[in-house]
Amino acid sequence: MSELITKAELKAFKAFLKNTKLEKQDYNNVDYNIVKEALLLSPFVNERLKLTPPQESVQKNDNGEYYIETEQGNIAFEEKYYPMVSLAVAGGFIDDDSIGFLKEILNKIEQFFNNLKNFSNEEKRIKKSLIDYIENIDTQYLNMRKDIIKIEDKYNNKIVELLFLLPDLTLYFIKFLSDAEVPIRLKNKILPALLYIVLPLDIIPEQFLGPIGMIDDVYVALFVIVELLFNSELSDKMLKKHWPGKTEDFLSLKERLTSLSDLLGTNVVYLIRKNFEERSTKTCTAI
Repeated sequence: MSELITKAELKAFKAFLKNTKLEKQDYNNVDYNIVKEALLLSPFVNERLKLTPPQESVQKNDNGEYYIETEQGNIAFEEKYYPMVSLAVAGGFIDDDSIGFLKEILNKIEQFFNNLKNFSNEEKRIKKSLIDYIENIDTQYLNMRKDIIKIEDKYNNKIVELLFLLPDLTLYFIKFLSDAEVPIRLKNKILPALLYIVLPLDIIPEQFLGPIGMIDDVYVALFVIVELLFNSELSDKMLKKHWPGKTEDFLSLKERLTSLSDLLGTNVVYLIRKNFEERSTKTCTAI
């Protein structure tokens, strides 16, 4: 049995999800060209990548086909993958001397777009993915922390500290949604944040940008807690009831949201909030 959630909490979560209708929505409406440009203007990306202005590494041949030129030959790919391939290559997220690694990145990008297509309007699949994730929350929690540890030496301490909040933020939402004392109205507003974290359908996908792709998940989680839960009718005792981390971390969440907003920059923050709020308005209703 999980050490992080109890049998009763898992049962309560399943009951809540069973009685929740996930509305139809389109996950394919994100313009990743805009995402790419916003990311390249982001303070944390520029600090990491030293791109001023960004260097374009993706080219287009006379036949209109996109490709990456490497020492071992050209790697071609579909036009729809252009924004994310361009960002990954220009940002140094991949080794442009390695065809094998480039192909791996392209496979991950293709998988990402297939996920967008497959998850759209498939309520049963989304619910199953969520339950599977929660039933294995101990492993998921540890894997998130391990992935973040791998990049500790590549980013400044502020970014790493913010990323390390995500495992606790995720567990916090799960426990909140399992609590009978939390009003259904609030649960229906919290669930979209958990779905954003769990499902591989992000503005900044970690499938091919690595653990740094979790940064928009952190933003969404902090945004929901600070803007929704902190301004709700819930008492301070209730808000702190399920926090699994250090008390000082919970008390600093508002300041962490401000700090992360500054690091991401206004363009990225706007895109994350816009995308999340569009999903939230039609994600779920109690039945």
